[in-house]
Amino acid sequence: MPKAAASPLGAVDALLALQAVPDAVMQRSKAVRRGQVMLDLLDDLRDGMLAGQISRASVQRLSASLVRDDQFTEPGLQAVLDAIELRAHVELAKLERR
Repeated sequence: MPKAAASPLGAVDALLALQAVPDAVMQRSKAVRRGQVMLDLLDDLRDGMLAGQISRASVQRLSASLVRDDQFTEPGLQAVLDAIELRAHVELAKLERR
């Protein structure tokens, strides 16, 4: 049985796949960081409400955190971020009604 030669295209595909791994890891890390920032800002907002004074800076930071520049490919992570964003939008809408 003769040995099959490795296809050059197969090697290129493998290299491209390896290069995509760091991008996926960085994208996930960015999404997790973004979610944590939004949760921290929502905590600050809650603390301000409980103290009876909500700083304009807290509201502005929360509003700015809702600007999304990309979608994440991991469906579960995207669903969590969507839920956090929805909560942030609801809280901001409540503040606007006041």
